[in-house]
Amino acid sequence: MVGRAALVGSLVAAVLAASPATAQTPAAGRLTVHVKHVRSNSMYIEGSIQYLVVKRGGEQVLRRRISKGTHTFLTVGRYWVSSYTRVCEANCGNLDAPSYRCSRYLDLRGGDRVSMTLRVRVGRRCSIHFERT
Repeated sequence: MVGRAALVGSLVAAVLAASPATAQTPAAGRLTVHVKHVRSNSMYIEGSIQYLVVKRGGEQVLRRRISKGTHTFLTVGRYWVSSYTRVCEANCGNLDAPSYRCSRYLDLRGGDRVSMTLRVRVGRRCSIHFERT
């Protein structure tokens, strides 16, 4: 009986002594966003700003303006990735409400490098395509 108690005690001590630094955590994945503007006969006179929103489990984990070759690192998991356009009204300090949205799920595994191509066309809904590199 004493031997079993000693074994349980040493196992509990080993578990409590394990630090987060020694625990194995899944590697982060990298998402790179490329914007492809599809030619059309239309244009936004004052310009527009494209946004990227990433949610996980219904909670927003990222919201940012997209610039060329935007990189972000995300932990392993399932994400809802979306984008929208805000058209500049007189100037880009004054923006219209979000419009022309598109979205898709992304399942990110440890060490993944995912390239996201966001196709944007004036006055149309955008589209998202993922490619693992």
